[in-house]
Amino acid sequence: MQQDFITIGILGKPHGTSGAFHFKLTSVLLKDTDLPDVLYLKLQEGILPYFVTEWSLRSSYQGTISFEDIESREDGAALVNAELMIKSSDFADYFEEEIDNYLIGFTVIDLKLGTIGKIIEITDNTIQDVA
Repeated sequence: MQQDFITIGILGKPHGTSGAFHFKLTSVLLKDTDLPDVLYLKLQEGILPYFVTEWSLRSSYQGTISFEDIESREDGAALVNAELMIKSSDFADYFEEEIDNYLIGFTVIDLKLGTIGKIIEITDNTIQDVA
């Protein structure tokens, strides 16, 4: 069943008290495209559907999102840090590629220390990326 889905982002901490969340996309949302009405969250119980009621982007990859029947911080406590997923068959209708992959191969140079090294992978650490 997992192969039927693609991870497109991660839910962050709650936003306000109404059950909304911060989220971060790891794929590029197509221009002039909305998120699908249903996103899937990977939880301990498995991959479960959640209906999107409202969402907005603060940047090209971060924003806030609300789901049906999640109306308080307490309702959404178990969803924090869940992977946001979409059906593999729907991916191309909404997204282009993973955002972070373009960093692989670049060399990190510190102004004081000099060359630090080459980026070989991106590790996803909850809401922060580490190269």
